[in-house]
Amino acid sequence: MKIAVISDIHLSEKIIPCHHCRRGDLGAELLKCAVDQLNNEDHPDILLVAGDLSDSPKTPHLLDTCREILETSAAPYIAIPGNHDPAPEVFYRHLPVPPDFYDLGGLRIIPFPFDPQTEGCNAVRVPEEMERMKNLAAQSKAAVIFQHVPIFTFHPDLIACPYNYENAGEIIACAGEHHIKLAISGHYHPAFVPYYYQELPSVAVPALCEAPFRYALCEIDGNGDLLSYTLKNTRIRIGE
Repeated sequence: MKIAVISDIHLSEKIIPCHHCRRGDLGAELLKCAVDQLNNEDHPDILLVAGDLSDSPKTPHLLDTCREILETSAAPYIAIPGNHDPAPEVFYRHLPVPPDFYDLGGLRIIPFPFDPQTEGCNAVRVPEEMERMKNLAAQSKAAVIFQHVPIFTFHPDLIACPYNYENAGEIIACAGEHHIKLAISGHYHPAFVPYYYQELPSVAVPALCEAPFRYALCEIDGNGDLLSYTLKNTRIRIGE
């Protein structure tokens, strides 16, 4: 199975003040370029869009632009909101509400679009969602969990990401008991490659809005194990 992941488009109507490296003003063009490459070259089985499609919750109309482009994807897609997007109840007026889970061969993908944001751009998985995660994963052969904020055991010598789940330890312990093989997230723009220093392998994909404008491809076998993780640059031409 091949999973494509795009994150942190930060679509905006002009260059983002104080964040000139974020080319949200090119967000629509970047997203179109990425989807075209996926359709014509990579042929994923599913496309995950890991949040921060827009740069501000005050511009929900820009999510309509994202949807128009995502609807051209040959693969089915699931989009979840990030901390820059409008609240889920607004976000999902513009994009399709994700299924409770998506089965892909022997693999179950479980999205978490409603996890509350907490101070410092972190997140928490509430007890009801913890129970949903356990139940859905336990009913599968292997599962992948998909959320905006990364989930990992912090170690300063291994990873510099300042964002995490407040109850990451609980989530990771649960994963080891319930067939959860991988956590896929965005949010941390520099990204980190598959992180195996815990029971739950975890990846944070790079921000599409920052050069070299990358998206990720995860190849996963029938047992839910990650076979390969590849970052691909979009071939956008700026200033031409």
